[in-house]
Amino acid sequence: MVENIPHQEYIKKINRCLDFLRKTYPKHKLVYKPHPRETNEAEKINLTSFRRLGKQDNFEIYLINNLDKIDSVFAVKSMAIRSSFNFHINSYLFLHLFSFENSVKKYFDQVFTGLPKHIFIEDLNKKPKQIFKY
Repeated sequence: MVENIPHQEYIKKINRCLDFLRKTYPKHKLVYKPHPRETNEAEKINLTSFRRLGKQDNFEIYLINNLDKIDSVFAVKSMAIRSSFNFHINSYLFLHLFSFENSVKKYFDQVFTGLPKHIFIEDLNKKPKQIFKY
């Protein structure tokens, strides 16, 4: 689970983010890649319309093998966003939608320094701005 956030609140927010993806990308094939440190979150969230990758699948290898098929990558606070952005894939973080302690927010803001500000999803009612268009 995510640090400092009650379990039910986390599940509820993740499901809102997944609903956003289903609504925003209705014609896309949606894929859920569990984080390597994830425990059983995938069993508790609504993955309707998502194909689930194995936890053991390396994200960067998946990117390389599927570059021509990936439109965008979304995460709560994963370094995978840096990798996908470096591969010129539209990349977004739900980080600011979660109630992390200030120290956690500050840490991840530093981790993602240098990436465009629009990668931070602030409003689940707006489609994110694309930088890379193919």
